[in-house]
Amino acid sequence: MSRASYINETTEKKFDLIHTAKSVGIAYLISVILLFLLAIGATFSDMESKTVNILITLVTCVSVALSGFMAARGTGRGGLINGIIAGVMYTVILYLAGGLINGNISFNMSTVVAVILGIICGGLGGVFGVNTKKRRR
Repeated sequence: MSRASYINETTEKKFDLIHTAKSVGIAYLISVILLFLLAIGATFSDMESKTVNILITLVTCVSVALSGFMAARGTGRGGLINGIIAGVMYTVILYLAGGLINGNISFNMSTVVAVILGIICGGLGGVFGVNTKKRRR
């Protein structure tokens, strides 16, 4: 293989919108399950609201990272960008759904923090996803 073809093969970024959307959907399903378990735990224990908010943020970050991981692993290239796109998709959908449920879409500092966390966690998940190898059975 010539050097030019190797460079073109390795630098080509691939993005699959359908696969990324599926990854975000699976991450939302996992989020719902984890948040349901958290709600049950918070109901039967004396958790402070500050602790619950931290755990909700942690569940969201893990789900966004998982979304980026699955998106990047499925494409096999461009882990950082695929992870960031998945993280932004997850965060924007969450923001819009929350705004529709509350009847109020407002842009404030918590929105900026959520988008930044989505970018960071999705990007990290994407980097890990593209750098792990699928196991053969």
